[in-house]
Amino acid sequence: MWGAVSGAAAALGPMVGGILTEQVGWRSIFLVNIPVGVLTLVLASRMLRESRGVSGTRVDLPGASVFTGPAGALT
Repeated sequence: MWGAVSGAAAALGPMVGGILTEQVGWRSIFLVNIPVGVLTLVLASRMLRESRGVSGTRVDLPGASVFTGPAGALT
């Protein structure tokens, strides 16, 4: 599914973006994500079941800091 969506986006993105830019204006390309996001939320709420994690687990603060520190410094 990921490959199909990525392939379709790579094939249609430049064409649809060019049409929107020429016909409506360059700012219109930012509005494309709104209906895609709404559709994703609707489909996800209907198709995905809720899952629960193991109760009683705590956040791994040392592990989070080991990643967050270098990632922030690299950024």
